[in-house]
Amino acid sequence: MSCLDTFQELKLGKKLKYIIFKLSDDNKEIQVEKTSSSADYDEFLNDLPAQSCRYAIYDFEYQKGSDGLRNKICFYAWSPDESKIKTKMLYASSKDALRRALVGIAVEIQGTDSSEIDYSEVLDKVSRGTSFERNLLLREIVDLTFPLVEQQAPNPASHYSYDAEGNITFHVWRVKVFSHDDKITGANKDHVLYYLRFPHHIGQWHMSLHAGDSENAPLVMKIDKDFIRSSFHITMDNGWKTDLLKSGLLSRDHEFTSFDGQSKYKWHHDGIIRDHWTCSRVDNGEVVGKWHHAFSIRQDGTLTVMAKYAAEAVLILGTGLAIEEWREAQRKERGAKLELLSH
Repeated sequence: MSCLDTFQELKLGKKLKYIIFKLSDDNKEIQVEKTSSSADYDEFLNDLPAQSCRYAIYDFEYQKGSDGLRNKICFYAWSPDESKIKTKMLYASSKDALRRALVGIAVEIQGTDSSEIDYSEVLDKVSRGTSFERNLLLREIVDLTFPLVEQQAPNPASHYSYDAEGNITFHVWRVKVFSHDDKITGANKDHVLYYLRFPHHIGQWHMSLHAGDSENAPLVMKIDKDFIRSSFHITMDNGWKTDLLKSGLLSRDHEFTSFDGQSKYKWHHDGIIRDHWTCSRVDNGEVVGKWHHAFSIRQDGTLTVMAKYAAEAVLILGTGLAIEEWREAQRKERGAKLELLSH
């Protein structure tokens, strides 16, 4: 039975409690690994391997005050810290294909360790009802209204560069000396992973990130500047959205919400002289990524994404590029004012 047919059986037949999916041995398709009618949540958790990634669907039942027993269908993206980096990237890059096909999901759960998929943790997300839940509905409407055209494009994640600890490194280069466009590579600077198109015009600030070596490559993300609020609107190719918001009137820090709709990350400026930035979790300060500005005509800088956050690398990259372009504009503006004063 196909993944979609099995999901429909859980959603409409109400006989299945959960489904676990896996990538095939040749990594070319997503398969149903197991189905179960057991309502034992611990049994479901035990079926998720400790050292390998999986997708799962769980029909989560819970009590909501006087409203009585309710249920919501949850999608799990299980990517434990102990799994191999390549496996994490394959599952991360294949997730949306499965997620789009399964219409009717209310909550998405991202898990990297047991605490993040613990019953109480999931219950909290399910019973709260968040803006992310509404975002999921919007994503389904977008997918149904504008069916995604399959594009035969290479997956940039398969060419990422990793250090000994599994961290990902991106190098950001100007396409031309006086151009606003960037090319993003790994250690192999001849292989372009992403292309940032930035047709800079006065009063307009619309960037687009593409998976390939030109602006004609498949779109990954749109980045639009909001000049009134000093923020950026981020839109992924599947319709998912988040805002990169300035933390305060005099602050250089910017915050955004991650793919799970819950975790908040913050880009923090480390100093005027070094002009480096650190992206960290708002709740516990854990480092997610680091941007090092390069004082070079051709290179903008280097971005490192921590291994634990590899599945969110493109979001961290996109927000980091937005911050860098914003800082570059500020630097040019200061330079123009100094030149004006000198005369």
